[in-house]
This record gives sequence, structure tokens and C-alpha cells, in this order.
Amino acid sequence: MKPQCLEYLWPVLDAAFDAGRVPSALFLIFLYIRGRRVPSKLVWVQAVLQGWFLLLTYMRNPERLWGVVISTVSILTVACAVDLFSARPAMLTRGLMGIMEWLIYGNLLSIILTYPHSLYISVGHGQHCYFLGYRNGFFQYALLAILAAMLYSHIEKKKVRPLCLIAASYLCILITWSATSVAALMAVSVLIIIPSQKLRRWPWRHFCRF
Repeated sequence: MKPQCLEYLWPVLDAAFDAGRVPSALFLIFLYIRGRRVPSKLVWVQAVLQGWFLLLTYMRNPERLWGVVISTVSILTVACAVDLFSARPAMLTRGLMGIMEWLIYGNLLSIILTYPHSLYISVGHGQHCYFLGYRNGFFQYALLAILAAMLYSHIEKKKVRPLCLIAASYLCILITWSATSVAALMAVSVLIIIPSQKLRRWPWRHFCRF
């Protein structure tokens, strides 16, 4: 969940962020050992998938191997954290809310203050970027923020805080207007609006027609 702007604007913080992933991973391993737990099957599937990415990178593009290693550690650390704290949904949801709030609000602030000139221009690509990087990448953060906000609203029975986070997620994408992200966001909006019971029955109705 590292903001992409660190790599271009504050390289020291970028290196510190990457270094901090190591003790985070070691701490999660300690929690597994202390609790005498084994990672769930989904974590193992994710680990195999990331291992496959590492192998492909080593064979085809070895100069990018270090970046993929860092990404792999980050992804597996998040997967293990979710797996460990899944038995405590309230704690997990509050943690996700806190993380997504500073990322989304930080990105929205950078857009409001610098749009349309952007916070910085990426080297090599010439893309106008903000706190979370290029606009095409906003959706992956927005989707997780929306899911975290909906879980928080359901568990904590609070509305204002999650609605503010959802609104900020929408604004980040709509203001910068990436067609791909807007289309994906609209698809998610449809799924949110449709009642859950109708959504579960809908595929079966169409399947029965055949």
C-alpha cells in the first residue's frame, strides 16, 4: 500500500518504506508460530502465484527482479495479515479503514491542490501523477477503500465515516477522469446498488433459460 509518489519525490522515504516490510513480515511469521497456526489455503495459492511471477521475471526480465521481490513480500504480508486477523473482523476492518483513509484522502488532497498540472511527472513516461501515482491506477485503491468502508459500516453500524471515504474514492477517479477506471467504478456501483438477494439469484435465472 505504498504511495507511488515516494519513489519520485522522496526516495529516502521510499527506501525506508521498503525496508519496513521486512520486520512486518517477520512479525507476522512470529504471530503464526505463537498461535501455532498454518496459513490458509488462499494464502498458499497467492504464494504460488507470486512465486510463478518471480520465476517469469527472472527468466524474461531479470533487471526488474528486485522490484517484483519487494512487491511479493508486500502482497504476501497483506494476505497473511488478513488471514491472521480474519477471526477479529472488527479489528481488521478498523485497520483497513485507517490505511485506506490516509491513502485516499492524501490522493484527493494532491488532486485538489495540483489538478490539472499534477503533483509530479513520471520520468520516462511523461505521465501526470498524483499521490497514488497515475490516474489509471486509482481504481485498485478505490475498490479496496469502498469494500473496507462497506464492511466498516456493516460491523460498526456507522455511516458518516464510511460514506466520506467512498465519496473521496469516487472523486479521485471522476476528477482525473480515466475512462478505464470510470467504467470499472460504474460496474462496482451497479453491484453495490443491486440488493444482495437479487444479485445472488440473477445468474441462475439467465442460466435456466438455456
